[in-house]
Amino acid sequence: HFERAKHLYENIGDEVGVITMERSISINETKLSGNEVDWDATGDIAFWRKSYHDKIMRNGEDDVVSISEGIRLSVKLSNENHAIEAERLLTKLVGISRRVH
Repeated sequence: HFERAKHLYENIGDEVGVITMERSISINETKLSGNEVDWDATGDIAFWRKSYHDKIMRNGEDDVVSISEGIRLSVKLSNENHAIEAERLLTKLVGISRRVH
């Protein structure tokens, strides 16, 4: 299932979709082998940062999908003790949201 989705994302050039499917494949293979999933926080933040910037490039900063992705990134940043960056991003997102919605 994930392999097929990965190939579809590759065909349309959606790099974030490919990365998402690769992560899903890796997580499921780890779980199926009976091992504990080892989360890479640095890679996780890099993934969400790339995903957020991808949404901005595709949909624009004012789009609700871009704003939602920014919120997800800020949660990840906060969870990994990047509180200042998370707060700055949320402040920016609140301003955008108030302006356009």
